[in-house]
Amino acid sequence: MGRAEDRGQVLDCQPFARACCTCFYQGEVSMVTEHTTATTEPRPILLQLDMVMFTAMLGLLSLGTLAVYSATSKAFVESPTESLTNHLEHIAVGAIAFIVALFIPVRFWEKSSKFLLPLSAILLLLVLVPQIGDIKNGARRWLKVFGFSFQPSEFAKFAFACYLASYLSKRLTILKDLIAIVPATFVFAIIAISLYEQPDAGTIMILGGILVLSLIVGGARIGFLGAIFLLLMVGLLCMIWFSPERFGRVVGWLIPWATRQGEGYHLFSSQLTISRGGLLGTGLGMGMDHALNFLPLAESDFIFAVASEELGVIGISVIALFYIAILYRVLTIVKTAQDTFYQLLAFILSMTILLPAVLHMFVSVGIMPTKGLVLPMVSYGGTATVFSMFTMGVLQRLYSEVSLQREGENG
Repeated sequence: MGRAEDRGQVLDCQPFARACCTCFYQGEVSMVTEHTTATTEPRPILLQLDMVMFTAMLGLLSLGTLAVYSATSKAFVESPTESLTNHLEHIAVGAIAFIVALFIPVRFWEKSSKFLLPLSAILLLLVLVPQIGDIKNGARRWLKVFGFSFQPSEFAKFAFACYLASYLSKRLTILKDLIAIVPATFVFAIIAISLYEQPDAGTIMILGGILVLSLIVGGARIGFLGAIFLLLMVGLLCMIWFSPERFGRVVGWLIPWATRQGEGYHLFSSQLTISRGGLLGTGLGMGMDHALNFLPLAESDFIFAVASEELGVIGISVIALFYIAILYRVLTIVKTAQDTFYQLLAFILSMTILLPAVLHMFVSVGIMPTKGLVLPMVSYGGTATVFSMFTMGVLQRLYSEVSLQREGENG
């Protein structure tokens, strides 16, 4: 087939990213928000942090901590701060992961992607081993090692993102050929089968969305994208049809008020909680769920509903703006980076955070059927929090390297 030697080729934000960039940028965009005079000595990598992304991360973690405490303090009467303490421990580990990511060169992820993906597949299979696979809420999605639980699907999202960025960056000129997108689709199918056995339909949806968006950015033919999307929809319908639990969730989604005592209880409770928020919210710790603890998994799967009730429209708008700020800065990297892999890695990694955030909000308000999805950096969840912060560290490293390259060119 012959690989295209386009290492230096710059992804011209095509075609999806160009549309996104047009929405955010008019004219030339500078990677450095406060640029004075160019110096011959580049600044240390840690001084190149993008403060917009960093502030957005801190804002999400702060609001999430408040929401988690409110959602759990009445649920555990004997130890009302237990979940809060655990959540803060997760953030502390995530902070270490964030700092570690700052010191790892971006090229490392390109070179190691061929090893990360098989490792993630092995970990997903190990979950199915009874001796080490841990069952929570009826699903076998965790590995329990030395008393600690770890969710391999979060690692799989990161590994899949690195693989896609590496694979697509070498094949941009031939993505319009069907044979070029088959390997990536096959890899997704293998991971999806492993996730189906857990079962984890939510992560399958996220990875499928990441695959389609990545191919759109890479410039694959619309016909091929349509075929992949159709296959994803067929697979999703089969998962729903052959699972009474998922079928019941769809029924509850279609008629939540009529099924509020059964399949629609989660969605009914979520919508009821959100409806009480109004513009300013009821105030932290003053929500109905805080008092009655009737919303299942409020600290994780429905944290957006808790925030909506207690912080109101203004509060959840701030949360949404933090995610939009992350997208804005990622598009800055996509537009200014001179390397295709950097562009693709920035975009795809951001989707591992932003896509779950959108889906979580959709589930909470009833746009989508109920599915257990966390709100990145807001919901309670150890592995999800750590990997989200680690991903933010990689994005910061991307920004830093691109910024240093620009300073070198200007110097």
